[in-house]
Amino acid sequence: TVRGRVDRVDHHDIEGRILWDYKTGNVPKGQEIFGEMVRPQLPLYLLALKKGLLSSCKEDKRPVRAGYIGLKRIADVSIKEVKGPGKETTWEAFLPQWEEEVERRLEEPLRGLFKADPKPAPKGNEGACRYCSFEILCDILGRDVQGGEEESE
Repeated sequence: TVRGRVDRVDHHDIEGRILWDYKTGNVPKGQEIFGEMVRPQLPLYLLALKKGLLSSCKEDKRPVRAGYIGLKRIADVSIKEVKGPGKETTWEAFLPQWEEEVERRLEEPLRGLFKADPKPAPKGNEGACRYCSFEILCDILGRDVQGGEEESE
């Protein structure tokens, strides 16, 4: 089960629906959503919107779009629709790909295998590993994970 709170959905008879997420911090980059697929919030909310899983919205065939409303400072409100790379990348085209990637990433954990597969891939001490609290258990960066020195006899 996944739970979340959608901030805002605007409806337009011709243009369809656009889902907005309010951000008080940094707004994720499009590459993180469409390329690396490491920011699941907008795709997940859009799927729920399309499938009629939001309590205030029925299932609907109209197109969907999404974006961020940046609220970092009261004097600096920004509104940015998130679009995929290239004109052919629409949310309608991207969401099935995103669902397939989520299913692929869940295959091993659902079988009880929890191999390290951080996204974005680590580069030195950068990437997903920078914030991980399981460094001592992980060998993703080729560290010795044996847990200490060998005992001498």
